Amino acid sequence: MWDEMSSDWECFALLAQQAEEEFGVTPSDEEGSDTWPVNYSGDDKLATTKRRVGQQFFRRAVLSAYSDRCCITGLADPKLLVASHIVPWRSNRDQRLNPRNGLCLSVLHDKAFDLGMITITENMTVQVSQRH
Repeated sequence: MWDEMSSDWECFALLAQQAEEEFGVTPSDEEGSDTWPVNYSGDDKLATTKRRVGQQFFRRAVLSAYSDRCCITGLADPKLLVASHIVPWRSNRDQRLNPRNGLCLSVLHDKAFDLGMITITENMTVQVSQRH
């Protein structure tokens, strides 16, 4: 499907639109338009976001505690490392910036940890969830 789409975008878009019409699906963008986008360039939109105050301190402390390496793989590229909260940020305000509440994980393992796909056991081994 990807090869078909990338080899002829225009034809693929038309076929997709026909299929949507056949199944009664009306595509819409974030602004609520009822038409298929003719322009594929995209755009930017300003957004207001919350920012975690003190997160940089937490990151530096956690990465330092793990010698700037993922505690699972040993990966040492800071661009790919995350100071992951053991007890989630939203769950316990008093533990948010406590470096002992952190693991240094690669972005992949951080995502798997956050989704509950893996955990670190009491004896420091990785346990993979049977649910995922």
